[in-house]
Amino acid sequence: MSSKTYHFLSRSPSAVMLAEVLKKNDWSFSPNATLNDSLFDIPEDISCALEYKHVLADFLKKHDLNFAPLTHYIDDVNYNDVIRNLPEGKWILKPSMLNNGQDIHLFHQVSELLRHYQSNQRMGGPQVLQAYIDPPHLLQGPQLGHKYSLRMFVVMTFPYQAFLYPTGYFNICLSPYDTHRTNSLEGHLSNEHLIAGRRNVIQIPSFQYPIFQSFFPKIQKMLSVFFQHFSQQVKSDIYQKIAFLGIDFMLDANENLFLLEMNHGPCFPAAKDHPLQEKLYQPFWQACHDEILPIILHSSTKPLKKFQELSGCVYT
Repeated sequence: MSSKTYHFLSRSPSAVMLAEVLKKNDWSFSPNATLNDSLFDIPEDISCALEYKHVLADFLKKHDLNFAPLTHYIDDVNYNDVIRNLPEGKWILKPSMLNNGQDIHLFHQVSELLRHYQSNQRMGGPQVLQAYIDPPHLLQGPQLGHKYSLRMFVVMTFPYQAFLYPTGYFNICLSPYDTHRTNSLEGHLSNEHLIAGRRNVIQIPSFQYPIFQSFFPKIQKMLSVFFQHFSQQVKSDIYQKIAFLGIDFMLDANENLFLLEMNHGPCFPAAKDHPLQEKLYQPFWQACHDEILPIILHSSTKPLKKFQELSGCVYT
């Protein structure tokens, strides 16, 4: 890299953590640096397609990608038609444009969902209604099984390429899974925070669970197919941009893999004492410095050792 200078003013988690690793690798902060906040300016149609749950669901449906649980778009206008045609079963209602477990509801019967929509105390706006994965695959705890999801990271660069980091982490519910416990979301949802000020999960690096190696090839294949299709809607005139994606997966009891959602610019932790900082995040950011930045800056053509290229992507 010829000029090791940067100028990030953004306080987004991605910008803050990328700046940290640049400083550790002897980069200098300079107002004249060409590596600046524009690096993170992804066109809105791309970020919305990845971030907004109903847009992602439409994309999967358009391309016949049966990766996610059965998903419906639902809002204040169409809810009667959607609910009328639902099969009985458990359903999760999620705000389409919120993350971190905000205002998620679990319904064990369709009639409960209808009563929710007839209430004037609910959140309005676009939401997604997703079939609950039942029964889920569980990790054995001290006494009972615990539900979990898996977070993986993909880095997109522009001109369009996509790279998978091969280590993620398990979000494991602290409360044991109890299919009959209907009065609490704890144990059912693997979001980090469901109640303010109280953790809902423990986060464990993926390499600590042998089962991860058995379904990681499924993740690679699913994401390769997804980003191959996604390349069709990315314009070729986007240069020197980067996007960090947190992608969540879940297994059912038969070890079928499901894509739950994608988060553009996930909330990367900055605290040095975060339990995953040393084992996951520090190596991840160093790998971004070593392998992703040279691609963006056209300063290296060395083969990748830490990231994995997602096959099928279009390179320009």
